[in-house]
Amino acid sequence: MIRTMNSVPHWGKPVGKSAVFLFLTLVLALAPASGSASGPANLPPPPGDYRPGVVLVKLKPLVATRSAASVLAAEGLVALEEIPTLGVQVVAVSPGQELATAEQLRQNPLVEYAEPDYVVYGLGTADDEYYSEQWNLLRIQADRAWDITTGDSDIIIAIVDTGVDLTHPDLASKVVSGWDFENDDDTPQDDHGHGTQVAGVAAAASNNSIGIAGVSWGAKIMPIKVLNSANWGTVSNVAAGITYAADHGAQIINLSLGKRLLPDPDTLKQAVDYAYSKGCLLVAATNDDGSSTVVYPAGYPNVLAVGATDYNDEWMTTSGYGSYIDVVAPGQEIPVTYWSSTGSTYSLGSGTSVATPHAAGLASLIWSLQPSYTVTNVMNIIEWTSEDITTSPAGTGWDEYTGWGRINARRALAGIIGYVKDNEGYAVGAATVSADGPVTGSTTAQGDGFFRYASALPGTYSVTASNAGFGNLPAMHGVQMITGTDTLTLTFVLPPAIN
Repeated sequence: MIRTMNSVPHWGKPVGKSAVFLFLTLVLALAPASGSASGPANLPPPPGDYRPGVVLVKLKPLVATRSAASVLAAEGLVALEEIPTLGVQVVAVSPGQELATAEQLRQNPLVEYAEPDYVVYGLGTADDEYYSEQWNLLRIQADRAWDITTGDSDIIIAIVDTGVDLTHPDLASKVVSGWDFENDDDTPQDDHGHGTQVAGVAAAASNNSIGIAGVSWGAKIMPIKVLNSANWGTVSNVAAGITYAADHGAQIINLSLGKRLLPDPDTLKQAVDYAYSKGCLLVAATNDDGSSTVVYPAGYPNVLAVGATDYNDEWMTTSGYGSYIDVVAPGQEIPVTYWSSTGSTYSLGSGTSVATPHAAGLASLIWSLQPSYTVTNVMNIIEWTSEDITTSPAGTGWDEYTGWGRINARRALAGIIGYVKDNEGYAVGAATVSADGPVTGSTTAQGDGFFRYASALPGTYSVTASNAGFGNLPAMHGVQMITGTDTLTLTFVLPPAIN
């Protein structure tokens, strides 16, 4: 459903001589993300008034900075890091003991003050005209995901639909060459409006003071017109559009279309399988009649099938359901880009058609962080980090109404993070950190010793930190990471080398 937006209500990540090995067992579970004082933009604020598991401590001026560790050790505590300009230590405490530990530290004559790490909220994200109306982006925590990445311009999302408004102010700068299979030309201009609204949800130009924000700010849009001005087309055109996208650089193919086809068309299935074999992630809408009848291409196993949720974060009663549902995303009166006979405009869109591009945009964010991931990797992350909607008709866990749950962009980008320090607590900013396992490669710690592997797959990791001039530490084992949650316990402490 589409209706014009007149007024929209406000809804409310020596060298051979130094190494530290850390083995991480990732547990498939869902939990709130934790925060960190270094690299704050990478982490969302936790629930509650203050961050769990830490206290901020400042010692009196007469206490030398290098003596801080000894003062804290006498209290049975250790500093995770320091805010150097202020001389404030970020101290690890048992979760739930923040207030009690702070009060205990205030009794120490060497402590100037101790307090919880209170949560503050940033008052700015995207500045687009209708951003304040985009309840859907806040629901999937896209605003927090953008602190990690806003999307790489190398990622192309193909919109296989009615075309895209090629001159729309929120889309024109994002469009790459596509094709019109309805008119057999290279100008896939939308003449209905459906494809334009889908494109904007996935990747509208964002933070540009106009219109709406897309889930992936950086991704490019490949318009492929396979549906006519009455919003219908043929399997042959859809299949041609899918294969065209796969052959011309699209990494993600959005299919906000489908029909109850039994048996399902072999041509359509072959096109889907071909694109999948070329490394494309296909996301498709379920039906909008609230029935359990399977629609295709969403019903194919190589496709991420997306249903819709409403304002209340519940299954939308018009959304299709059944054994083929993978995830759900917001689909009730979503602010969208739009084309009408009068030109480029904005509107409200509802249904699984607008829910689906939320997942396409999220896939773009994941691939922006981890280009080496396979289609299966990306699909698994989207599913495993979705939020279970316990009020859905079938209750908790996977169910035929909401699949694995409503997608969550911030959780999908969570990964392995930590710090590299020397044994006196100072950052080792030049340290090399390597992770073997589902995340491969290496990264260099930032100046404050902070490092991050985003979007980590569940599995077992061997994480190594090394730097010239530092000695070896025994291996550490048994550190857990919860799927969809940044791990904050990875603090490498490197002792000086023994000459």
